[in-house]
Amino acid sequence: MRSCSVDRLGARLWTPCCVLCGIGVFARDATQDICPHCLGDLPWLFNNCEGCGVPLPIASVENRPAAYEQGAANSAIVSAPARLQRSEHNAHLPPHSGVARLGMPEATSHPGAALLCAACLTKPMFDGCVMACEYVYPVNLLLQALKFRRRKALARVLAYMLSLSLRQAFAEPGQAGQHGIASRLAVTQPELIVPVPLHRNRLVMRGYNQAAEIALCLPLAYRQRLAFNLVKRHRPTQQQTGLSKAARAANLSAAFALRRGAQQRMVGKHIALLDDVVTTAATMRALAHLFAAAGAASVQVWAVARTP
Repeated sequence: MRSCSVDRLGARLWTPCCVLCGIGVFARDATQDICPHCLGDLPWLFNNCEGCGVPLPIASVENRPAAYEQGAANSAIVSAPARLQRSEHNAHLPPHSGVARLGMPEATSHPGAALLCAACLTKPMFDGCVMACEYVYPVNLLLQALKFRRRKALARVLAYMLSLSLRQAFAEPGQAGQHGIASRLAVTQPELIVPVPLHRNRLVMRGYNQAAEIALCLPLAYRQRLAFNLVKRHRPTQQQTGLSKAARAANLSAAFALRRGAQQRMVGKHIALLDDVVTTAATMRALAHLFAAAGAASVQVWAVARTP
């Protein structure tokens, strides 16, 4: 695993090109390899459950997390209510943009109420979640290229996408008193960030952990809280791709264990689990139960993408 310092040095030596359209990126911080138009056209999650992240059929304008605005806060995401009410903010997006064509009715939820799926209405699956995009084109291709085709440089772009959602879900690290608008659940800034581990056999075969690669490209304030030695996948499991929800849960039964001394580090701590994509959330549930039993104060889930 490597940090992004080599990639940042390379960006100073040559102009990076957008990984989606190939156009040169000439932003002030041209280290993300994605142009403003492609970033604005990504399938950002705006109507997902705040307990587990699953996309919901009804879009809430009030709760849409974001859409990219060129030139705003150095490539920051801005709130959807402001964007949708000010049409000039969409002027730079192409007509086919997923942001530009949003025309969904506002949900009739009570102000301040959490947007939850049927399963989470009884009890939210996690203490909170931050997920950037839907697992559809082109995000699915980027994640598959990182995971299966050794395109490790894409971790920087994927981490940037997640960091934009984190920027909105929380106050900027070190700026107390601000609150994000992406979630109405009681989400707290985590003290420990744990990338989902791979079993050592798969780690040797692949050569790297895609969740760890993404984590290492997050902003410094988050990288300082990374914890790679809290949990291990001590039982090899079948590849989750293609398995049913029940099969995934059975596949992960007793697959994880805490490392020596880990429990003392996590008692009373707020913990975030980080992965590239969440499908049935079976992996995250197994880890969340393990951490909760060890005394963690809360467990939230971060991911670049969430499947329907």
